Amino acid sequence: IAKALSGRSTYHANEAIEHGVFSFRDGKIVKIGPSLAEAFAVLANQEEKDDMKVWAYARHTLDELKAGRETGMPKEDADWIMASVTGDKLARFEKAANLWVDFNNALLQMWVDVGGMMQEEFDELKKKFPNYLPLLRVRPDTVRGIQTGRGEQYMDLPSPVKKRKGSDLQILDPEIATIYRAVLFYQRANQQLVANALVDAVKVEGMGRFIHKEPKPQVHNQVSMNRVWGQIKNNLELMGIPADV
Repeated sequence: IAKALSGRSTYHANEAIEHGVFSFRDGKIVKIGPSLAEAFAVLANQEEKDDMKVWAYARHTLDELKAGRETGMPKEDADWIMASVTGDKLARFEKAANLWVDFNNALLQMWVDVGGMMQEEFDELKKKFPNYLPLLRVRPDTVRGIQTGRGEQYMDLPSPVKKRKGSDLQILDPEIATIYRAVLFYQRANQQLVANALVDAVKVEGMGRFIHKEPKPQVHNQVSMNRVWGQIKNNLELMGIPADV
């Protein structure tokens, strides 16, 4: 099952990247957001695309600094980058970056739709991160290739954009982080759909002999937050959600 889910998740992520984010609602597949390709198609060429990624990173940085969080980019650099883009180029950058934000938000909405997060939690995240850009740190468990589902294309993680201030861990190119995040979200969503189907099956008359609910043992343990925070923080970062929200 795990192997089948992994393959299906990669296919779903690739479809979202190329054609638009889709969700699972009432047994139907519904498009709910733009594609990543649509965002980058706004730009004139590869050089402009690379410049827009840095501009979007600077825009996100200024939002984070206002909230007391750091991204690894100094404020003076972010200010200079934002001021250096004007006119028609600025309009293209804003449109592309906004579509990029919409793509990432749609992934979270999909996660809400399958029951992985409350709608209220997602709404609060959108308020906190209006120009969200996924900034994933390079760790031993994330430095590996990503198969995008196109068969012939295999992506190795590129050189990081920038080191995060105060850490030796580096930050991935946000485009690659977005692709990684899409694969992860569809993987989690497919797992959630399987869990949902099992729960629904228990409710079907006659299925009780195959699946039944076991009462949870009432064992109460006290666990220090310090003991579990590391794993919680890792899971949040893998989902592209800052751990200090």
